[in-house]
Amino acid sequence: MAAYGDGGAVFTNNESENALVQSCRDHGMSPEDHYDNVRLGMTGRMNSFQAAVLMQKMTVFKKELQDRYTIASRYDNELSPYFRKQRVLDGCKSAYALYTINCDNRDELMAYLKENNIGCGAYYPRPVNTQTAYAKWNTRSLPVCEKLSKTVLSIPMHPYLSSEEQTYIISKMNEFASRYMSKAA
Repeated sequence: MAAYGDGGAVFTNNESENALVQSCRDHGMSPEDHYDNVRLGMTGRMNSFQAAVLMQKMTVFKKELQDRYTIASRYDNELSPYFRKQRVLDGCKSAYALYTINCDNRDELMAYLKENNIGCGAYYPRPVNTQTAYAKWNTRSLPVCEKLSKTVLSIPMHPYLSSEEQTYIISKMNEFASRYMSKAA
């Protein structure tokens, strides 16, 4: 769940996970000594306004999750197999904060979608192992991460995406895919 700005929520029913999240939220602070940071952390506390937003969002949380699942199922069923779709492992569920596909000609697809007024994003164009802050730990290449950073793309996903908007997105993406599938045949 996201607030309007800085804020968010983490849910767990595990006491040790809860202690870890609380520690990370406060600069990695030790539960025994508030002046000893025992792990890397951040300032993750939120203000009252953000908390109020999240409390209100809790009232529609289950419905929004169901609506996201319904949209993801439609994408799964109706998008061309040209797009390699995300897979949720057996026994797991996704909140579908993003719906991400994998496409070898991602940049062309992004330009096409933008021309057709369809929002999209390549949210992680640089894998962590290639970023300056992590250079001292970068001892080897991560070829799968590096390839995915050039091929994954997230398409519109939110619980208020109308059926008509979904139809338009699917039709434009399938139109794009048909050009490349006919070239390959």
